[in-house]
Amino acid sequence: CSLAVDFLVARHDALAAQRSAEEEMARLHSLLRAAEADKEAVQVQAKAETQSIRETIRAEGNLCAEEFRKQAVSRERDIHILKEQYAAVQESYSARISDLQARLAKLRSRYKALEGRRNLEMEGFSRDIATLKRHVVKLENLCYGTKLTNDDIRLLRMGPVPRVGD
Repeated sequence: CSLAVDFLVARHDALAAQRSAEEEMARLHSLLRAAEADKEAVQVQAKAETQSIRETIRAEGNLCAEEFRKQAVSRERDIHILKEQYAAVQESYSARISDLQARLAKLRSRYKALEGRRNLEMEGFSRDIATLKRHVVKLENLCYGTKLTNDDIRLLRMGPVPRVGD
């Protein structure tokens, strides 16, 4: 009997151990499923956050690119305006320079003409003076009846007689 009681106790203990092992296995399986569900939820959340961050970065990148495009277009427009202004200024100054060059050439030709006229007038005055001197000599000869010496004629040709005290 004691053997049967021991057998029954052992069997009861074995069944209890098997039941507690099965309960432990069921509890561990439910923990595993919960952990896998948590893992899946974390992965889904991480993917969603990653996708959200990617979209945010892409949107910010697009905004920065659009702003850069706007700035580039604005700078190109400014450069175009500056080129047009430069061309207009260059054209006006080129016209002004050509006008000044024409005026300079005209003034130079006038100056040369005046210089030539002055030289001709000086030559004419010199001839007139020489002619008048000859007439004076002739008149003196007629009036005074004297003949001038060669020294007197030479002095008349040279110009005014220097003074003795000078």
